[in-house]
Amino acid sequence: LQNIHGLGNLQFVGKGIRISHCDSLIDLTGLENIDSANLFVRIGDNAMLQSFKGLENLTHINGNLEIEYNNSLTSLLHLSNLSSINGRFYISYNDRLKSLEGLQNIDSESITEIWIMGNDSLSLCEINSVCGYIADSNNTVAGIWENFLGCDSRIEVENACTVGYELKPD
Repeated sequence: LQNIHGLGNLQFVGKGIRISHCDSLIDLTGLENIDSANLFVRIGDNAMLQSFKGLENLTHINGNLEIEYNNSLTSLLHLSNLSSINGRFYISYNDRLKSLEGLQNIDSESITEIWIMGNDSLSLCEINSVCGYIADSNNTVAGIWENFLGCDSRIEVENACTVGYELKPD
């Protein structure tokens, strides 16, 4: 599969989005009309995927966001309109990903768990959604490890978050 241009009429995905093992796919152009998905958005094992271009209008996931094993992925910026997920935030084994920028607008209260692991180049994790989640003492499930310096442990991310992050008032 080299592109998904033929899916341009989709607006809402009732059962979730799963795109995996598409070794020639470089972006998600063709999904521009999707604004929400139920259950999950799982993008994984796509060797050439570089960005989430095509998902710029995705604003809500009623379930998990899982991004894993996309060895060429360098940017999540096209997900910057995503505002809630109501599920697990799972970013793992994306070797060239350096930053979580693009996921900063997710309401931290809509995140049930955070797992950020095995992203060899990932050093910027202190975005609003992550900082807000780990700042809330009720949120105990946050596995952060085996990323690059600055995002290699929960403690590193907590320390980075304390610089310039302000908690929402109750």
